Amino acid sequence: MRRTVPTLALAATLAALAAPSAADEPVPVRPVLPRVKQPVKKGAPVPTVSAATDPDTLKKANLPPDDAKALLDYIRARTLSDAEHTKIGDVIARFGDDEFDVREKALETAVLFGPAAIGPLKAATANPDPEVAYRAKLALRLVEKVPHTQVVSAAARALAKLRHKDAAGALLAYLPLAEDEVSEVIRGALVALALTGADEPEPALVAALADTSAARRAA
Repeated sequence: MRRTVPTLALAATLAALAAPSAADEPVPVRPVLPRVKQPVKKGAPVPTVSAATDPDTLKKANLPPDDAKALLDYIRARTLSDAEHTKIGDVIARFGDDEFDVREKALETAVLFGPAAIGPLKAATANPDPEVAYRAKLALRLVEKVPHTQVVSAAARALAKLRHKDAAGALLAYLPLAEDEVSEVIRGALVALALTGADEPEPALVAALADTSAARRAA
């Protein structure tokens, strides 16, 4: 006698076999959304992440942190005009001359530029010509009395807090000479100085939009 499987039980078994298991179902992929960069507000406070030692740094350079005139004078003394910048560049290039006397004379000339030569000389310390890099370091030892990078950064942050009317112009003038880390500090200070006390755009920044220097235009 033939045994038969009940119809309902057979149907249930086939349905169970046909149904996809949880392991077979595709795992939903969560979309990765791009990060949205938050806009920087004009007139925002200058960042103070590395500003904790600014008073001590300025004190070592005999600069009162609340004396805007002294801070401006320090920045201006280390600022070259475009013509002077070209001239010091030519002098530094002669550090690698084949003639020893020419190299020695170039070193003496670079030192005569005083503190204004610090920016170009610091850049020249990374020159692939070892003679140029060596003489740039030697000139820096003769010119730089205090750690220049830290002092300029501290002075820029202090000027941003003091909001002197000439601060933006002085910082913009110096900007093309600044090393990367200093230029970031100066740009942060310029953000804080973007609006005048009357909530008007800072004239020096507006004028910089048409400047011949790409660094100033980008500020």
